[in-house]
Order: sequence, then C-alpha cells, then structure tokens
Amino acid sequence: MIILITGASHTGKTLLAQRMLEEYKYPYLSIDHLKMGLIRSGNTTLTPLDDDALTEYLWPIVREIIKTAIENKQNLIVEGCYIPFDWRKDFDERYLSSIRFICLAMTDAYIEAHFDGIRHHASDIETRQCDTDYSTESLKADNHLYIDAFTRNGEHVTLIDTDYKQTIRTIIEAMDAQPNITLAPLQPDDRERFVLDNQWAFKYGAQQEFGLRDTRTEEGEEVISRTTIENSINGENAEAYRILLDGEKVGGVVLRIDREKAFGELELLFVCPEVHSKGIGQAAWKAVEAMHPEIKVWETITPYFEKRNIHFYVNRCGFHIVEFWNKYHHGPAIPDEEVGNWSEDDEMFVFRKVMG
Repeated sequence: MIILITGASHTGKTLLAQRMLEEYKYPYLSIDHLKMGLIRSGNTTLTPLDDDALTEYLWPIVREIIKTAIENKQNLIVEGCYIPFDWRKDFDERYLSSIRFICLAMTDAYIEAHFDGIRHHASDIETRQCDTDYSTESLKADNHLYIDAFTRNGEHVTLIDTDYKQTIRTIIEAMDAQPNITLAPLQPDDRERFVLDNQWAFKYGAQQEFGLRDTRTEEGEEVISRTTIENSINGENAEAYRILLDGEKVGGVVLRIDREKAFGELELLFVCPEVHSKGIGQAAWKAVEAMHPEIKVWETITPYFEKRNIHFYVNRCGFHIVEFWNKYHHGPAIPDEEVGNWSEDDEMFVFRKVMG
C-alpha cells in the first residue's frame, strides 16, 4: 500500500507521516528531502521557493517511485506538498487501488486561534530553513488553495478545526478501520459479470428476508431483471463503476448525473454478499460523494423488504426516506394503466440526501 500525504504548509504532514511510520512500520519518503537532495547536489537550478516549478520537476520522479513500489508489492509512505491537484490522472486503476490519499488543511478559525502555536511547532520534525515571512493571512490563503483545488478534483480534505492531535488520531484510526476501496469505470468486457453479480446481490437480499434457498443458480425470476440493469448502465448521463477492494471486484455502482441541476441519482449500488459487513458499501458511497462534490441532492430507491439497504442508506449514508411507492401512491415510472397489476413486491422506498 502507498499512503500519499499532502496538504497546506504547517498542517503537520510530516508529523502524520512520522506517526504512520511508527504505527505501520512502512518506509517513509519525504518529497522535501528529495527536493533538497536534488537542489544541494546541483542536479537542478531551482530553489526551495520555486513551488510551481518544483511540482512539475519532482512529481514525475515521485510518480514513478510510487508505481515501482506498487509493482513490487511494497508499502511506502510518501509525504510532501509537491503533489498535483489532479494527481489521479497519472495512474490507472491497477495503481489507484493501492494508494490511500490524505490531504490536510486548517480552517481560518483554527489558524486565528493557534497561530503562535503553529509557528512554535513548525520545526518539531524537520528544521525549516525558509519559514519566517508568513502571516495569518498568507497561511489562510495557502490552506484555501489546497481545500478548493483538491475538492474541485473530487478529493476529500481533512480539516483541522479544533484539536490537532485528535485529528491525527482520527486519521490513523480511520486508516485501520476503512477498507481500501476505489471506483473503476465499468469496462465493456466486464458488463456480463457486472449484471450477474448485481442480480446475485439482490437475490441474496430477498433470500435472507424470505428464507429462500441460498444458491445463485436457483431457477426462477430474478429480483432485478437484466433489462433494468442494462437500462441503468446505458441511460442518459449514466456512469457505471466497479467497486474494488484492494483491486478486487466486490460490487458495483451506477449513477445518473445532472450537473446543470446539481442532482444525482444512485441507480444501483451492490456489494457481493461474500464480503458483506466489512464497511465496503459505506466506503464506496463516500467515494461517490468525493467524486461528485458538485452534486447538492442525491436520490435513490430500494425495495421495501431490503432491511439491510434501508439501514445502510438511513443510518450509514445519511439519507432520509421521503416517499413510499405502493398501489395507492405509485412511482412516476409506473403508468396509471399498470397500477392494477401492482403487488407488494413492487413497493419501494425513496431516499434523498441533501448535501451540506
């Protein structure tokens, strides 16, 4: 695994990397050390003040170090500020599935309340050579830059707002508890397996609720039809992804995105029953939210009998139930003339999440 740590100046990136080195015993690469080695050895004419140029110079080197470590199945902590905001574009999924990304930034309130302490602890881990001319305003500006730019690129930014030490502890605890989940665009040669895995996940839910025989080869109708799944994948503004756990396919997601209205529909989300109860679904949903920070309202539906899903959307993901589709109040996709054929199996809950 690669733990990639970045963030604004003075946010404690180096301290976090040191704590993770102690926690996981992973080797640690400081991009600042690499920078100074190249500068002091005369391999570049750049100076420590040439931030943008240093990013262009250093990132291709760091990028290939990361790839080499992943290809050799080696763990590595990489820390520094010379990481492009769109760094993900330089890796395909076989690399991304092995990278955990952490970005630190401080809120304005924290900077104002702790500015003297920030200066005092600036050299706790490394001695800073060029660090005497910053102010509260320059520090705020630097943090806003990281927050805005990484958020625009779909990344989660960990905000330091009150207790710095607790923030660091929380990050490490989350690393221990959070599965290594990534989303990879669905590939044409994987569509058939995607459909079958989705049908099995839905059938398994019905079997758990109604006590049917637990086998994916059982004869009879599927809980979700192939047509429904394929229509979702092929729909207008649809985005289909595989959920990967440490690079292995363990589920899938289909979204419908309306950027003009800042509205998103979660058409499908499934996790293979073999890996249930590992936090995979919640981690996948967090990845969806991070991927689409422009979406202000999300909606989805789920069958009335799927207690696991109802618990998941309401208690884990922060959705609220806003409608119950039944023969007295049918969904917009059901024509009036077909309501007479409605059965309990068609009943659905509608969930909505308004982003803060």
